[in-house]
Amino acid sequence: QDGTIAADSLSESATMLFNRLQKNRKSLTPWVKETGVTCYRLYDADLPEYAFAVDVYREANSKPVHVHLQEYAPPKTVDELAAARRREETQLAVSAALQLPLHSVHFKQRERQRGDKQYKKQNASSQSDAVPEDKRFKVLENGHTFWVDMDTYLDTGLFLDTRPVRSELGHLAKGKRCLNLFCYTASATVYAASAGAKSSLSIDMSPTYIDWARHNFAANSIDTRKHTLLVADCIQWLEEAIETQVGAFDLIY
Repeated sequence: QDGTIAADSLSESATMLFNRLQKNRKSLTPWVKETGVTCYRLYDADLPEYAFAVDVYREANSKPVHVHLQEYAPPKTVDELAAARRREETQLAVSAALQLPLHSVHFKQRERQRGDKQYKKQNASSQSDAVPEDKRFKVLENGHTFWVDMDTYLDTGLFLDTRPVRSELGHLAKGKRCLNLFCYTASATVYAASAGAKSSLSIDMSPTYIDWARHNFAANSIDTRKHTLLVADCIQWLEEAIETQVGAFDLIY
């Protein structure tokens, strides 16, 4: 089923989650309208029995809405049938609360990523057939534009919980030479460059994420002659730079 779920079809426990989602949405609506932010966390394991994060992403300048639904991996002591039921109930409650078709609720299981695992694509079974081949779309955050992808990787390309850090970097960066290590898709550099950073260097070991960062730079008209992207192992780069790059940067993230 890929249609919108009716609230009166939910189980008693799923209805409790539905009510919390509606309450959170109501309280956040004024802030969303005031800031113009199109992506935000609606719910973060508020109810212990529903250990999920619910992130809302609305496409820039349009109505389509997607939910990035992440389950915090349950302890091994939790019965798998009970865990599977919770997953289904959560997806149904999100669909009902936000009036979204189920194919717009993108489910993933959150677990600690180590080494190269964080760069690997999700299994094909975790991707919705309803999502077109080109899955990326643009979202807005504090006047900046970012490309996100709901399905291909564990993360979407934009960490919502570090938005305050990005904003702070924007306040600090004017006229500064900035270094962004483990830059991911370089969203923090977008803030710094847009705020008037003199120059920047953003480094990540993933060619995929550095290419993603190039698209973010282009979406925000950032001058790549002054703001450089580099594919490299940050630890190795630092070991070499400690001798040659001393004093080269004013602001390091």
